[in-house]
Amino acid sequence: MLLLRREYGSVDWTRLPFGRRLENVVSGLRQCRLCLRITWAIFLAILLTEAAILIFSVRAFERDRLLEVEREALVVMRVMLRGMVRQGAAPGALQQIGPKLRENTVLIGARLHDKKGKIAGEFGALPGSFKLDSLGKGAVQKRRMDNGETMDVLWPAKKVYAPYAVAARIDTSEIAGQVCAFIWRIIGLILLITVVVTIVAMLVLERLMLRPIRSLRQGLVRVAEHPENTEAIEISALGKDELREVTLSFNVLTARLAGAFREIERQNADLAAQAKLQTELRQAAEAADHSKTLFLTNMSHELRTPLNAIIGYSEAITLETFGPLGNEKYKEYIGDIHLSGAHLLQLINDLLDMSAIEAGRLELSEGSLDVDAVIDTVVKLVQPRADAAGIDLQKRSNGALPVLIADERRVRQILLNLITNAVKFTQPGGEVSVAANGGGDRQLTITVTDDGIGMNDDDLSRALKPFGRASGGRVRETEGTGLGLPLTVELMKAHGGSLDISSQPEKGTRVSLSFPPERVVG
Repeated sequence: MLLLRREYGSVDWTRLPFGRRLENVVSGLRQCRLCLRITWAIFLAILLTEAAILIFSVRAFERDRLLEVEREALVVMRVMLRGMVRQGAAPGALQQIGPKLRENTVLIGARLHDKKGKIAGEFGALPGSFKLDSLGKGAVQKRRMDNGETMDVLWPAKKVYAPYAVAARIDTSEIAGQVCAFIWRIIGLILLITVVVTIVAMLVLERLMLRPIRSLRQGLVRVAEHPENTEAIEISALGKDELREVTLSFNVLTARLAGAFREIERQNADLAAQAKLQTELRQAAEAADHSKTLFLTNMSHELRTPLNAIIGYSEAITLETFGPLGNEKYKEYIGDIHLSGAHLLQLINDLLDMSAIEAGRLELSEGSLDVDAVIDTVVKLVQPRADAAGIDLQKRSNGALPVLIADERRVRQILLNLITNAVKFTQPGGEVSVAANGGGDRQLTITVTDDGIGMNDDDLSRALKPFGRASGGRVRETEGTGLGLPLTVELMKAHGGSLDISSQPEKGTRVSLSFPPERVVG
C-alpha cells in the first residue's frame, strides 16, 4: 500500500480516485522489467526535454526583462529631455533633475553628449565609455556589468528624440530574483507535466503492453511446467499491434506443440509395443537358439556314436582284420561305407563348429605351436588323396618360422580345409603348394596355391557363405557341404587374423592366411 506521510498522519492512495488502479499498474510494472524500462525512458526523456526548454525559457525571460527595463529607462529619458527642450533648460540642469529620477525610476545615472561627442550634462552613477558616432546615426550599444546588477546603454539621438546622445546606467538587480522565481515556477510545472505524462504512459503501457506480456509470460510458464498439456493453454489476443501477432503466434505454437506431443505419445506407444515385440522375438530367438544348440548337441551325440561304430567296423573290414572278405565287390562296398561315414562325421563336426561360432561360444585352446610341424602333419594327411588324384602336392618354406600362439587343432583344421579344397578342385596333373613366410617384423603368412578350375567373383561370393557352392560342372561333381571355407574364415577371425582369396577361372586360386603380430613370437 502506498502511503504519503504528512504532518497530520498518512493518506491511503488506494482510497483516492484511480488509486487502486495506479497501485496495480505500479505493481505490474515492477514485475515487467521491459515496461519498467520503457517508463523510466519516458520519464527521463520528458525530464531532459523540459530541462532543455527550461534553459531556453530562462534565457528568453531574462532577455525580455532586460528589454523591459531598458524601455522603461528610455521612456523616462525621452520625457525628461523633451521637457528640458520645451522649457529651454540647459543640459546642465540634468544635475539637479537626476536625483529625483533615481528615486522613482531604474535609472542610476546618465550622461548627455552633444553632436560633437562632448559631455553636455550628467548625473548619478555614470556609465562606462562608449564609442561615439554622430548623434543621428549609430545603433544602440549595451554592456552588462560583471556584477549583473547594472547595465550600461548608449542611445543615439534618434532614439531619445533629442539633440543629444544618452549613455545611461540602469538598475537590473531585481531581474536576478525574478529569474530565480521564474525558474522555480517552471521547475514545478516541469515536474507536474513529467509526473502526469509518466502516469498516463504507465496506464497506456499497462493496457497495451503489460497485460499481453503478462499473459504471454503466464502462458510460457504453464508451457514450461506442463508441456504435455499445451492443448489447454490459449491466450486472448488483445489490440491490433505486434503483440497481438505474437500472441496469435504463441497460440499457434501451443496448438502445434499439443499436436507434436500427441504424435510423440503415439510414437512412444508404438516404440513401446515394438520394444515389447522385439523383446519377445529376442526371447523367442534365444529360446530357439538354445533349442537348436540342444538339438545339435543331442543329435551330434546320437549320430556320432553309430557313425564312429560304422567307421570303425568298416575300417576293420577293409583291413580284413578277422580274415579275408572273399569277394572283391564287398571291399568296394565297405570302402564306400567307410568314406560315407567319415563324410557324415565331418559334416556333423562342421555344423557344430559353425553353430558355436554363430552363438559366440567358440573357445580356443591356445598354446605355442610349431607352424612348420603343423603344416607337415596336414600335408601328410592330404598326400594320399593328392597322389590318388594325380596332383603334385608341395610344401615350400623360406627358412625357420616363428612360434605361433594359437589353437593347434583349429589351425590344423584351417589348413586341412584349404589344402583339401585345393586338391579337390585341381585337375589331374595339376599342382598344389603350401608356403609359410615369417618376417622380421613379427608377421606370419601361410599361402595355399593351386592351378585348378578357379572361380569368378560371383562364385567366390557364394563360396564364402555357409552352404554356398560355386557353379560349374566340376564343382557339382565333387562332394562337399559348403561349410569348409566359411568355417575357415570364422576360425581365422577368432584368432584375430584374416583370410584373403584371389581366384581366376581356369587359372587357379590363391588363399593367404595372415596372423596378427601379437600372436607371433620370435
